[in-house]
Amino acid sequence: MRIAVCDNDEPEVSCIKKLIAEYQISRKESIDCRYFTNSTDFLCELKGGEYDLVLMDALMPGTGGIETAQEMREIDKNVRLILVSSSPEFAVDSYRVGAYYYLLKPVEADSFFALLDKIGGELSAQVELGFVLKSKTGVVRITFAWIVYLEVMNKTVFFHLADGTVCETTAALADFERKLLLRPE
Repeated sequence: MRIAVCDNDEPEVSCIKKLIAEYQISRKESIDCRYFTNSTDFLCELKGGEYDLVLMDALMPGTGGIETAQEMREIDKNVRLILVSSSPEFAVDSYRVGAYYYLLKPVEADSFFALLDKIGGELSAQVELGFVLKSKTGVVRITFAWIVYLEVMNKTVFFHLADGTVCETTAALADFERKLLLRPE
């Protein structure tokens, strides 16, 4: 699992580091974690698709967690976002930006571990059911069951999905043939 933690509260970051280390030992999981102390550094390094989970403080100096999450969603629509705060007042706003969950500080081991277990299970299932695509609008996850048909025009592949959206990428169809032909559909 690849995690980014964006929080300016040093004691809380230390707590999260400790919890992640405990989780790795108890579950024998490998977690790659990057830490950011402000939203500007996080957004400058964000390309999309490099994290499975982002833990973000809802209140940070400068650009706050909610605003950062809005900008993050423009780059990566699929990353799971957990907003963390010492107050429940931002919980409703967190879901407006597509938060996966909202945690109150101090983060407790039991609830955090349960969330990581759930996300790990979902990630394992996703690997089998789809693939990540770098489209013109950002990084998106394409689920095999949602593909209606593909269209190719001038080195551009268009993925027409069941919900009516079309994801386009500059690539050759041969880049996707192996993945697609392995599916019974």
